[in-house]
Amino acid sequence: MILAGGILIHFAEGMSYGDGIWWAFVTATTVGYGDISPTTFYGRLIAMALMLVGIGLIGTVTSTLTSYFLNTQRKNTENQTIEMIKNQLDHFEQLSNEDIEIIYKLLKGLKNMD
Repeated sequence: MILAGGILIHFAEGMSYGDGIWWAFVTATTVGYGDISPTTFYGRLIAMALMLVGIGLIGTVTSTLTSYFLNTQRKNTENQTIEMIKNQLDHFEQLSNEDIEIIYKLLKGLKNMD
């Protein structure tokens, strides 16, 4: 997307490929330094398309990374809880009825998370 935008802006505005790629990257990431800006009709159309696509892309990447880290954290918490329950069950004869009830609630909560 950035490469295509950079090449297209090169032809629309007559800027170098390097400047075109820089401009496309700055525009797509919504930084918008303003050091390079399109002045032609087609250059501005390219800019509008790149802005819209860039906003969607940045939002998608951000939400994907956030989801990944939250799921990783949730899995770690689940694994730690299951290990704790396993350790308690290794000493089943020492568990009180209250301990068994707590284990039951923890397992039920883990099951409901899926």
